[in-house]
Amino acid sequence: PIVLLGFTSYNNAFNSIKDTATAASFETLKQLGKNIEIKLSNYEEISTQIMLNENIQDYLIANSKEITIEYLQFNQKAGTYLNNYTYTNPLISSITLLLKDNISIDTSSNILSKDAYANMVDSNLMAKARELSGRTFWIGRHEELDGQRSNKNYNYGLSIVRQLKDM
Repeated sequence: PIVLLGFTSYNNAFNSIKDTATAASFETLKQLGKNIEIKLSNYEEISTQIMLNENIQDYLIANSKEITIEYLQFNQKAGTYLNNYTYTNPLISSITLLLKDNISIDTSSNILSKDAYANMVDSNLMAKARELSGRTFWIGRHEELDGQRSNKNYNYGLSIVRQLKDM
């Protein structure tokens, strides 16, 4: 009886500790998931701010075929605006606006090919961005875009993608 009582007590204690540890681990994972969701939504907000920013919109609607002082100023303001985000947000390694007519803006030091847009216009990445029509989506590697860079082994963890439209 004493051995049986010890075994039963041990078994009850073991199961109680196991249940408590499982519940605590599950709760920790739920909190971690919420924190990640909040962080990701912050970057989605940043991408919306970028899309709606006056400097970016001016650059998107400017006529790139006529290189005027006004166009160059739009380009400079848009580039400065994007660079400020990468400088002030250590978790943003770069921002790329992939635009037709060789007028893309890229804050990365990893140079983007001049023909990147033309080379990617029919890619899966661009098709998905068009399909979602301005809504964001998250991806890990984007080989199609990486293949347009001078250093093909660009190091990053996660990217947010969205189609920008002039408003």
